[in-house]
Amino acid sequence: MFGTKSFSGRMPYTVAKTASDYGTLLGPSEAGAPGTIDYFYPQSNFTEGVYIDYRAFIAQNITPQFEFGYVVATISWHMHY
Repeated sequence: MFGTKSFSGRMPYTVAKTASDYGTLLGPSEAGAPGTIDYFYPQSNFTEGVYIDYRAFIAQNITPQFEFGYVVATISWHMHY
């Protein structure tokens, strides 16, 4: 049996089932006052520590749609005689 090439494509990040599973991560950053540099480059203060991506899902006991490392490769097999 021989299969087409599979380079073991794996997800490099975790995909949630719903947008609310991401918490405040998808919320916009606050822009500064017009005319200031913060207006064009808003500041985001990240307070998650090490609980990002799959660690955040584990810490909050959320089952993701596709977990970190999920195999996305497809292979079609055929027989050679």
